[in-house]
Amino acid sequence: MVHVRAATAIATGIVVEVQFAIFNIVTDGMMALGLTALAVVLFLLVPAAAISRTPHRVEFSESLLLLATRVIFGALIVLGGLFQPLHHSLAGAPAASAMQCNTRRKAVSW
Repeated sequence: MVHVRAATAIATGIVVEVQFAIFNIVTDGMMALGLTALAVVLFLLVPAAAISRTPHRVEFSESLLLLATRVIFGALIVLGGLFQPLHHSLAGAPAASAMQCNTRRKAVSW
């Protein structure tokens, strides 16, 4: 009976990930991230849901889920969906510009 609950949980994850994929596809600059999320759904999550329906293949289904998680987190880091807002907020911060001014003063004083 555990495999039925696993398939239901994976189906819920598929619905949520498709929504995130569509959102990223229509957002400027996030097309690659959205297509990656959609590929994860089609090639990893849907097969994991189908495989998890048989009790002796639940472990393989879990391995597909772990691979899907790694691909999504890797795409978030590499494609900029995770750290991009932090990078832009630090670039425009007053402390960063003050630090640049201090290094320029030191360079001039030498």
